[in-house]
Amino acid sequence: MKKSPLRSLAQLIFMAFLGLLQSSHAANLAFDDASSAVYADGNGWANGDNGGSGFASWSITTVGSAGVFVGSTAVSAQSFGLWANSGANSSTARRDFTGGSLLAGQTISFSIAHTPTVSTGAEVGFSLLSAGSSRITFKFVGGGTSWQMNDGNADFGAGQNYLASSPISFSFTYNGGNSYSYRLGTGSGNNYTSTSNISSLDGIVFRNNGQGNSQNLGIDDLQIVPEPSSASLLAFALSSLLALRRRRKV
Repeated sequence: MKKSPLRSLAQLIFMAFLGLLQSSHAANLAFDDASSAVYADGNGWANGDNGGSGFASWSITTVGSAGVFVGSTAVSAQSFGLWANSGANSSTARRDFTGGSLLAGQTISFSIAHTPTVSTGAEVGFSLLSAGSSRITFKFVGGGTSWQMNDGNADFGAGQNYLASSPISFSFTYNGGNSYSYRLGTGSGNNYTSTSNISSLDGIVFRNNGQGNSQNLGIDDLQIVPEPSSASLLAFALSSLLALRRRRKV
């Protein structure tokens, strides 16, 4: 039986989409949040846990009087929390991407917030990584008035003022080459050119360096979404298949 032109076109587009995903080495689509059953196993949020889908396991490191938990944070009543008492105490939580590094057009996003006190000189925030090394960092330093960022040279304002105990949304889109766009609460930047090489962003790490007693840095709702070109291609393929199906029912 001869295939219809529409069916052949839809199959070709769908195969091209699969081939694009397999050949591009893009970071896998991913999501995770603190409500995952993995974090309700009696051990809470622990090193090696892997909730959600698409991310590698959590790598958690603590130094001194510090730790991590799942529960009430500055983000919400059920979220990931990092704490570290004042001084040379710290907690970090790293999440590597699977499948590859961010492809042009891919976006990583999450919610983040800190409680009111950040000891003077202490730091809370996160960095996008390449092979374990920081490439782009966003941070709030105690004693300051706003979030700062660094893409390989000196710190500069991220456009988000000090805002205690209020969750803000973050999203970062890799545009290709050393170009990126971001949004952190009220701050944003489109088509920035990084002074460091960001062509292989493959992970993220969250940090709480000596924030202070009874304080926390909260995060939740992590996700990586696909590049627009691939999403559009898949949507076109699916619409073609649906059109074919409707025609066969007529």
